[in-house]
Amino acid sequence: MRILGLDYGSKTVGVAISDPLGITAQGVEIIRRTSENKLRKTLARIEALIEEYEVEEIILGYPKNMNDTLGPRVQATEEFKAMLERRTGLPVKLWDERLTTVAADKIMMETGVRRENRKEYVDMIAAKLILQGYLDFVAFNKSGETGESMDKICLTSEDGEAIELFAVEKTKINGVEYLLASDCPEGDGDCYILKDLSDADSSEAVYEFVEDEEEINAVFGIFEELLEDIDLM
Repeated sequence: MRILGLDYGSKTVGVAISDPLGITAQGVEIIRRTSENKLRKTLARIEALIEEYEVEEIILGYPKNMNDTLGPRVQATEEFKAMLERRTGLPVKLWDERLTTVAADKIMMETGVRRENRKEYVDMIAAKLILQGYLDFVAFNKSGETGESMDKICLTSEDGEAIELFAVEKTKINGVEYLLASDCPEGDGDCYILKDLSDADSSEAVYEFVEDEEEINAVFGIFEELLEDIDLM
């Protein structure tokens, strides 16, 4: 089964496709249009791609703000989702695209794409990251929901101070593993976001506290969706 990933913009739609096993995402193309509401050719092209790749599911980027409020593109995206469902008959899932643009810019910087040329690629790369984030999430959380017991995490600060936390949930976003941890074993204490910096070749687990406010808000928002019964903020 292949899954189609879409990054919907005011005049473009970035497109990505999964491999048949649903493990990796690959950028395909950018569909362009002359104005916001001229979607006939865009939808026709998406339908052609669905037929070509034998797509069974669509993942559509959901443009929330970093502080978890709904961005100005949300209504247009929801309308586009409904349109896709009517036209294709396929399930369309909205997927939080926070941090995606930052990650796309970082990829282009690292690969040497000149700033003035980045607009030519950013939508396709964003679609790939949206889809890959969804695929990683599904794979990472396949083991099932968090049980009642929590794993204890013992950390050592730079000052040598012992810190004891309890793992509440974990997820993977744009290839980065995040851990939601609480200072209370019942999970009702203060919560923290940890980023996994462990070396794949080492048996030692290395975590750091996420301190960037935008990153914290984005990751907290995703954890809140996973754990609707827990107030994290």
